[in-house]
Amino acid sequence: MNQLSTKRMYRRTAVIFSIILAVMFTFIIAQSLIASGTDTEDVRDISSPVNQTGVVTDTNDALAAYMAGHYLPPDVAALYLVTPTVQPPQPTPPAESDQPVAPPAVIDSTTLTYFIYMPLVFNPPPIVALTVSRANSANQWTVSWEDGGTGVTGYELQEAQNPNFSDAVTIYDGPNLNYTVSGHAASPNNEYYYRVRTKVGSLIGSWSATGMGVGAYYDEFDDPTTGWDRRRVTHIDETTTWYEIIPSEGKDWLIVQSLDSWDWVIASPLRRAPQPPYMIEYRIKVANLGNLVSSGAVFGGDWNGSLCPDKSSVAGWYQHTACFNHFYNTNTIWFSDLKLLFERVDTLVWCPECMGSPMKRLGDIETDPNKVPLLNNVAPNDWNTYRIEVRDNSIKFYANGVLQNIVDGSTVYDDTRWINDPYFGIFASTDEYSNSTARVEYYKITPLD
Repeated sequence: MNQLSTKRMYRRTAVIFSIILAVMFTFIIAQSLIASGTDTEDVRDISSPVNQTGVVTDTNDALAAYMAGHYLPPDVAALYLVTPTVQPPQPTPPAESDQPVAPPAVIDSTTLTYFIYMPLVFNPPPIVALTVSRANSANQWTVSWEDGGTGVTGYELQEAQNPNFSDAVTIYDGPNLNYTVSGHAASPNNEYYYRVRTKVGSLIGSWSATGMGVGAYYDEFDDPTTGWDRRRVTHIDETTTWYEIIPSEGKDWLIVQSLDSWDWVIASPLRRAPQPPYMIEYRIKVANLGNLVSSGAVFGGDWNGSLCPDKSSVAGWYQHTACFNHFYNTNTIWFSDLKLLFERVDTLVWCPECMGSPMKRLGDIETDPNKVPLLNNVAPNDWNTYRIEVRDNSIKFYANGVLQNIVDGSTVYDDTRWINDPYFGIFASTDEYSNSTARVEYYKITPLD
């Protein structure tokens, strides 16, 4: 074989080898893209110059042009399919023969086509903040949310009574920035949860943080599942509470009972009252007449959300700090007549070795019996309806519709430090004699304007 033939064979081999390399390179990368699940239907073809090493020189510009206005999740990377452009042989001057010799094909060092394979993605619809107003006297409140900005076409608002939204219902779907909630009757289930999300055309955004609205409360104790239970006790075995439901006798009461001298108990459903101002109304009767037995409504109580009480231990019953560490108490005392010992309890002290009650209520509590106001317009041995008006700067107490002295010489109590704590209940206590039993016909809390 002469030298010319050898050169021609080498050149043909180089051309074929270059083509094979290009095809194999394209095939391997394409297979890896398919294996990775890349959406090959969304292909952007961008041409860009490269240097002699095959490195794209304006990647940033090309990507920026494509991604402008697009959202790319941080775990999605741009993938490239590199296809070299093979130039055909060009004639050159003859060397040792009269026949022209075609040089081998070479990879053009100035142009390169590459493809970006990525999911079709967009800017996500924005997440907006949500607020819920306090309820008014008509038991209505307004849910409002931020403007999502340009491009947002609507908002979806959901309501639920379970904080995990397992019972969620869409109550509004439209362009407005607020919605007035109405039509909810006062009930033992008076807490409502809300969330909103934005829409951009057919795209739906993520849910907002949860907001809560609290409406009017009403329990007439005909359903034993509304949650009333002992929350504070001084003796596990000498205090109790239960629903007394006897339909044939027309009875559906809550019973709160303290059976031994110096003991007391607070029963509560651990539901929230509406934000002040509000009114508590309850109808109650002293079922067992004994000197200095007492009962009343508790409000302005706290709760940290943990077990209250933790019934798994003695300390969990008596010395917990989960709820009702402070509160107000309309402690109505029977002694043939009725007196109102209004209490602002700021702290509790467990002292079983002390005389009297093992749990001391400390705060603003009148200790002079002669300064405890006598209630008027009441029936000491029968049912009475009491009402407490709680406002930002005052607390007032009514018995059967008549305003009473809440403390000595005054119908107004103006220390409202605890009124924004929303938990409420019923209190019962004994003093000299055992068995203080209070029957409660209903308990109602209504928002005020």
